[in-house]
Amino acid sequence: MLLLLWLAWKLRRSRQNILQSKRRLEDTVAKLHQARDEQREQMYFLHELLNVLPNPVFFKDREGKFIGCNQAFVNLTGVEQEELQGKTARDVLDGQLTEIAAATDRKVFDSLGQQYYESEVILPDGRKRYYGIMKDCFRRRDGSVGGVIGCFFDLTEIKETERKLERLFLVVEQANEAIVITDLEGSIVYCNPAFTRVTGYSQAEALGQNPRILKSGRQDEAFYQELWATITAGETWHGTFKNKRKDESLFDEQAVIFPVKNKAGAIINYAAVKRNVTKEKQLEDQLRLSQRMEAVGQLAAGVAHELNTPIGFVASNTESVKNYVAQFKQLIPLYREFVDKVVQTQPGLLPDELKRLREAEEDAHLDFILEDLDDLFAETEEGFERISQIVVKLREFSRVDHGDESGHYNINKAIETTLVVSRNEYKYVAEAETDLAADLPDIVCNSGEINQVLLNIIVNAAQAIKEQQRQDKGFIRIATDFDDQWVRCRISDDGPGMSEEVKEKIFHPFFTTKAVGTGTGLGLYISYDIIVNKHGGKLQVESSPGQGTTFIIYLPREKKSSEG
Repeated sequence: MLLLLWLAWKLRRSRQNILQSKRRLEDTVAKLHQARDEQREQMYFLHELLNVLPNPVFFKDREGKFIGCNQAFVNLTGVEQEELQGKTARDVLDGQLTEIAAATDRKVFDSLGQQYYESEVILPDGRKRYYGIMKDCFRRRDGSVGGVIGCFFDLTEIKETERKLERLFLVVEQANEAIVITDLEGSIVYCNPAFTRVTGYSQAEALGQNPRILKSGRQDEAFYQELWATITAGETWHGTFKNKRKDESLFDEQAVIFPVKNKAGAIINYAAVKRNVTKEKQLEDQLRLSQRMEAVGQLAAGVAHELNTPIGFVASNTESVKNYVAQFKQLIPLYREFVDKVVQTQPGLLPDELKRLREAEEDAHLDFILEDLDDLFAETEEGFERISQIVVKLREFSRVDHGDESGHYNINKAIETTLVVSRNEYKYVAEAETDLAADLPDIVCNSGEINQVLLNIIVNAAQAIKEQQRQDKGFIRIATDFDDQWVRCRISDDGPGMSEEVKEKIFHPFFTTKAVGTGTGLGLYISYDIIVNKHGGKLQVESSPGQGTTFIIYLPREKKSSEG
């Protein structure tokens, strides 16, 4: 009986244990089902997440066979996900990319690290796109390497933008115009090689500087204020600068300066495109100077022509009057002899009339008049001679408008002509003195251009003396001599002289010591060009402060055959 009871209790306990185990098993199975469902949900989520990614993503095992991919990779290759599994890159990608893919797979496994490369990919529709591809290895739960995971990044637009920027950069770097970009405070943040060529400042020297390093002082503050007012208002400024290079030589720049705006319309930088127009300005100024010289020549010719006719008939009339007076003078002795005989032979005849006649003769100072007439006619003839010489000199100087004519010419003659023409410039401030070699040989030259050089130097000397505002007159001395090779002309003055710094720049274009607006700075530059480049000569200057200035012109006695 006890045995039966014990067996019954044992069976009950076993049943209870079985029921508990069943419940635990059911719970475990339920949890496993739940975990499986959650895992499936998670896998589905990850699958959907990969599919919504715009970047193509793929997985490969260690043998290089595809395990899976997302929809973007399907679109890239044209191979569906189910078809892709078990295939290699060689099966779905073009040849060049296949080789790169295999090589980078090996690098991933060898280094167990990321690999990145870029390549052009031909899409199923034939379009070409440029991709960056990032690869890395993925690991199993036990830590072993399971394969490769890769992701494509479409770089087509970026590469196109880079190409555009590169083209733009090359254009800017190779442009003949200087291009400068500044920040809002005006500090230079970029300048191209043309800027360096024109200004002499290297890019390293210019960066961080303000463009005011180029200021020459030839423009006033109002000029720059107007510039800044224009560009800060968001508008474009156009104008021309007279700027200064690093070596302090001057040059002309035509500039367009404008604000650079972002997409929101805010100004973020200022940019300038500048063209060196120095040579153009020189040509324009030379043309204007040539036109002025031509006008002077034409005026001189016109004045000479207008003077010639009245001088001719006045001189002719004066000669006639001189002849009439000579005839009249022959009558005076006869008249006096007649009066004396009347008085001697008939003393009582017309005494009152004879008395009045003698008194009238004394009151008229007839003897003085007769003596003075000769002097007056001599002075008049001298005056006519001087006027005639002036007319001749004006005619000679008017040859300046025949710019391309060369021939045999005597420099002494050029000096005499130019002194007459320029006399109004120096007559109140200086005495002109000459020491001209009597046997000076002729040379082959352009007489008009030589006259122009002499005029430039003489006028400069007169203006320099005038600027001293001295009480006494200065002097301008001109001397000529020659040797076997050269005909020389020295033009000296006792003006203020010049420093070494000024002497070094005296023949530079646009350099002037005169006040703004009173000189072009081209007279001596053009003179140098005429003597040195056009005539194969030399033009030298000797000067020191307070000691006056001497210009020495050397002209070859025989013109070189290479010169035109």
